[in-house]
Amino acid sequence: MKHTLFCIQVFMGLPQAHAFHDELAALLAAAPPGQNFQGKNAFYGRVLEILRPHGMLIERGVWDYVEEPDRAEAEWQSWTQGTVADALEPRAESPFRGGRRHVFLTLLFLLGKGGATDRFLCERCRIPDDQMWQKATMMHLLDAVPLMNFSSVRSDAIYLRPGMGAPGVSEEELGEEHYAYLHALT
Repeated sequence: MKHTLFCIQVFMGLPQAHAFHDELAALLAAAPPGQNFQGKNAFYGRVLEILRPHGMLIERGVWDYVEEPDRAEAEWQSWTQGTVADALEPRAESPFRGGRRHVFLTLLFLLGKGGATDRFLCERCRIPDDQMWQKATMMHLLDAVPLMNFSSVRSDAIYLRPGMGAPGVSEEELGEEHYAYLHALT
């Protein structure tokens, strides 16, 4: 089967986003493994219920819809492996990494190419160039997630940082090449 990819990542500043982080972390910790299609819709619906009131706190982000199957598979591997590596990387607090911290949320979906969810997201992602990197656009795309038909989603992943006892991403880290792909949102 051929696939497409929809991914979205948003960053919010702390301490303003503490309530969002804490509530979402609790939801993730309580999420049962191996949910059925209806369970996935309910789960992601709850994720968006938690996120919506904090949408205006989103400062940076990125999203992509990848139609080419080979590239979609490669991007899926890159995002998931990078996310796991980020989660496992030791996070010793450094006195040289001061400043404001950020929380980020990553959502990844590998979709059956040509399926109902793929067609729905393809249309949803037709964003005019002048609106690509706006907070309202990010929320428009995020609001599509609980509407997806998970029977045509091959794989999904969600990642929240900071995780258990780890620090958020520092302002200094956001200036490093590792995060150069992010866009400042208006």
